[in-house]
Amino acid sequence: MSALELKDEGNKYFSLHKYEDAINLYSQAINRSPSTPTFYTNRALCHLKLKNWDASCDDSRRSLDLDPNSIKGHFFLGLALLELGHYDESIAHLQKGSESFSLFNFLIKI
Repeated sequence: MSALELKDEGNKYFSLHKYEDAINLYSQAINRSPSTPTFYTNRALCHLKLKNWDASCDDSRRSLDLDPNSIKGHFFLGLALLELGHYDESIAHLQKGSESFSLFNFLIKI
């Protein structure tokens, strides 16, 4: 399977709330294509659903290393940091994600 096929299969498991299985597939996608930020944000969201806050932070940070403007990367990192009690850093990432989302919506309308 290609990395994109693995991601798509992971998305199916995610929609069935089978987060561990989805994590496994996203991890395989990452092994095949480690520079694709979406694979990390997808896995970060699974970790959020499972309350694996540190793992979600790690994946969110990796996605932001690859794409500093990732809306999902900032948002998921902000949520995980909030759960870990890192409020100032959480707010900064949630604000950054919100600003990026607003700019994205503005650009779509043009």
